Amino acid sequence: MIAKPQQNEYEQQINELYAEVRKLSTQLAWIKKNLVTDQTREQCLS
Repeated sequence: MIAKPQQNEYEQQINELYAEVRKLSTQLAWIKKNLVTDQTREQCLS
């Protein structure tokens, strides 16, 4: 069994990793949307 302080640290690390995955997924979706379009840079940023 994991000691309580180690378990809290582990859970915090897991939460941080999930947050990073969500952030990267959002960025990837934005890149895919804007990379394959025929829009100009200015249109993509608006």
